[in-house]
Amino acid sequence: MCSVKEMADVTGEKRSYEYIDPATFIFNNKTYDDVICIVGKPEAEIDKISAVKCYLVSQSSVFRELIKTSDDEVRITDVSPDIFKLILIHMYGGKLPPMKQETLAQLALAACSYNIQPLVAKASTEILPKSTEDVFPALTCVANVPCPNLEPHVLQIIREKTTEVISSDQFLNLDAKCLEYIFRQDKLSATELELWKALVRWAEKKAETEPEKTRRQHIQSILPYVRLSSFSPEEIGQVVAPTRILTAEEGMKLLTAVSSNQPSELFGICSIQERREKFDPIQENGSSGEVGNDTNAKTTHIFDVAKLASLTKDQSNTVSNITVNTLEKEIEIVSFRLESNPIESLGGHPVYSLKCNITVSKIKSGFCKETFVLDIGGRIIGSSDIEFPVKLRSGQPLILEAKNIYNFAFEFTAPHPVYTLPAPNTSLENETITVKFNQLTHVKAFSYQV
Repeated sequence: MCSVKEMADVTGEKRSYEYIDPATFIFNNKTYDDVICIVGKPEAEIDKISAVKCYLVSQSSVFRELIKTSDDEVRITDVSPDIFKLILIHMYGGKLPPMKQETLAQLALAACSYNIQPLVAKASTEILPKSTEDVFPALTCVANVPCPNLEPHVLQIIREKTTEVISSDQFLNLDAKCLEYIFRQDKLSATELELWKALVRWAEKKAETEPEKTRRQHIQSILPYVRLSSFSPEEIGQVVAPTRILTAEEGMKLLTAVSSNQPSELFGICSIQERREKFDPIQENGSSGEVGNDTNAKTTHIFDVAKLASLTKDQSNTVSNITVNTLEKEIEIVSFRLESNPIESLGGHPVYSLKCNITVSKIKSGFCKETFVLDIGGRIIGSSDIEFPVKLRSGQPLILEAKNIYNFAFEFTAPHPVYTLPAPNTSLENETITVKFNQLTHVKAFSYQV
């Protein structure tokens, strides 16, 4: 046993060394590395980055699955090498360097993809927006991953400064999820006509940068939230029709419905006839510029199955089930995202057609206590994944009460693309819900409001 003097000497010797950041130490000592990560998108720069396996598997369920099914190399195609190195710094316990807001947003999205929730929270809190100019990175985060602390600030700016947001050049660089997030809001400060014109500008820019898709295909997932049925016949004829985004048949049906004051029956196009409510900051918050006073405001979340678990495309199937366990708050299911299933061609464009009956059963003590039924389906032009808005047959929203269990049984009239999860009865969760899957799922993601 060493004496007090000997211990003091050892302590003094240790103190003579400077503190080394843990991540820096691991990066500089490659002898601890035991897995190679090949990082980068195929069309971009690809880098081989060695890493310490135990850090990856201990902090990420996604890496756990990836490494379990591979030997000494892991292929990572959805993250850039620079962002992956930032993830490693966090996992190794190091201090993250100062970053631009755009980089922080990319880091938060990547962390969510690999289910590293502490890093999601850390990155998202660093991009708190204060104006229209700096809202876009934060908007990218809240539209794609759950950011409950960030979302009220984004909503305040989006609702109060809608015209400034959609007029910005940065708006044209947003992804479709961000536009869905904006157009889903019940209250905005821009008119529906301004929103439509902004959407057309965005679609034209997207068609230039991503020419493999048409303008219609780029905005297909956003159209269910654009209130075209609230337009006047003159607006449809002078503003909507000349864009040629709707087919001639769709344009005529929409015009006929509006002229006769009837809801349109065009699937994938919003049938709401009422104008979107104008956002009033004084009425909402008590005084302009105060964030967080509206205790009744709902926040939107995306439960992205494909980001939380490794999915493998399987043979088509007609049935699947998921079970949703709500926690402390009630939630409203807003939409389901399903795989496209083109079956024919219309004017050179693939047509996505389906019909699905969804039975929602409230389970208590192992028994069904209440049942709700809803339908989704129709014909959609385009081949990308589609968001299907959810309403009960009565037209009411689907509300799941807090601290309850609900089973969703999906039954399609024809076999539909389905995915296999890594194991039977897989459970995935976030801060508001837990979702349990049988081994098959038609649902790739769903959005809900709390």
